[in-house]
Amino acid sequence: MFLQNRLASESSRIRMMELLQQMLSLESLAHHAAIASLLLLVVLFLYWCGTRGFADLKKLNVPGPKPVPFLGNLLEARKYNGLHLMYLDYVKKYGKVFAILSWW
Repeated sequence: MFLQNRLASESSRIRMMELLQQMLSLESLAHHAAIASLLLLVVLFLYWCGTRGFADLKKLNVPGPKPVPFLGNLLEARKYNGLHLMYLDYVKKYGKVFAILSWW
């Protein structure tokens, strides 16, 4: 009886060790790392797509408010209760030539 319990205990330990080895194998870690890397690249690409036009305005030294990625200055229109009021205020702030980005 004692011998049978000991053998069952050892076989369960062996199964547990095999399960742990499968869970911690390099193959599964490499798979997760590849997914995380791909996700990071997608996020960085989307950020670049949303902000790539900002640098052109900076190079040209065009005055204007700082836009938000993907939305531009659209959120500021809510603050002014309309685009026409926002444009009038920007003419007062930046002069006749200014840049705003509305949408992407």
